Amino acid sequence: SYSFCTLLFFTYKMTTRLLIVAGLLACSKGCSLVSMQPTPELDYVIGRTMELGQSPEFIDWNVTRFPRGMELGREPTIANKLMCNNSMTWKVKYAFVGLASGGASLGFVADGMNEEGLSISSLTLRVSKYPPIRPSLNKPAICYPMILPWLLSTAATVEDVKKQLKKVKVTPALDWVTSLDFMNFHWEMSDATGAHWILEYVNGIAKWYKDELGVLTNDPPYPWHVDNLNNYVGVSTTLPDPSNIEVQTDSGPVPALGSFGTNLLGMPGDLSPPSRFVRMFYLRQFVLASPLMAPSTLNETYTTLTALLNSIFIVKGTVAKTAENSHPEMTHWAVLKNPAKRHLYLRSYGDMQWKLIDISKMNTSEWRSEVVETGFSGVKDIT
Repeated sequence: SYSFCTLLFFTYKMTTRLLIVAGLLACSKGCSLVSMQPTPELDYVIGRTMELGQSPEFIDWNVTRFPRGMELGREPTIANKLMCNNSMTWKVKYAFVGLASGGASLGFVADGMNEEGLSISSLTLRVSKYPPIRPSLNKPAICYPMILPWLLSTAATVEDVKKQLKKVKVTPALDWVTSLDFMNFHWEMSDATGAHWILEYVNGIAKWYKDELGVLTNDPPYPWHVDNLNNYVGVSTTLPDPSNIEVQTDSGPVPALGSFGTNLLGMPGDLSPPSRFVRMFYLRQFVLASPLMAPSTLNETYTTLTALLNSIFIVKGTVAKTAENSHPEMTHWAVLKNPAKRHLYLRSYGDMQWKLIDISKMNTSEWRSEVVETGFSGVKDIT
């Protein structure tokens, strides 16, 4: 039997673990992704934003270069000690760039691309249910928050990803907790061959969906969002024409077209995941359907994706607080990724200037990490 001191220590240790993990994770509810390849001649480009709540432990996002040969999986970090102490270790085969929360101290990589052009983005999906821990299954274990860095380290294409996942058992984050729903993920994966897929875990089973829409947000699961798009067929690429029902009045014809933009009436404008999904999908499709406005160069593709990401930008202080989250969501950073060219562009909340990391020219034998948020970069005086 346990002594009082042992029980007190055990309770303190478990409570501390839960409180720390809750503080790290409970605030994560929002991320958005949109991608496009306007013509077969142009590169496929992915745009993504990070809307993690500003928990104190997650304020400092770093962009980190992980070199070949580096061992990952069991670093002495908070993430690994509290979240992934049931996970295997591995060595980096393909050098990659990752967006990591809390710099090197937490070790949670939310997005990245490797030297082969494999791009992976993890976005919150709270209803995810990962396979239960099965000691009898004779396969190495990979804790699901570590899936992204493991796959970027060891896979060159999405096909490689699927093969790699068959070799392991994906486990819940904590070997002493069977469900951790306040920060679960699904993943969008693209590569230089032109493959684009979404992976979700539903009731313990891996579900693969071809990314045909080029949009991903958060809850509910992806198929629900696809069906929900049918509820907004009223938004249109053309302005409404009420002339066949108008009535002449002393004030003129009613109803009458009073201004531009009414083709978008009915499109949701809030920041919830379903609304962001609908807005990103229709705005993306309207641009691509326009013969005069659709991007015709790579730079125009970057500009269009930047504008789409701006349409769901979350201003700090605009999302309401909840009982579990005293630091609501804001858009900490955004990336543009070009797998064919191995280019990753990055900007932050305080500095909206895109910064390029050319992974094809990166030193693949050097570990390097730097803070994402550098603050307002100032104004260029063109007087």
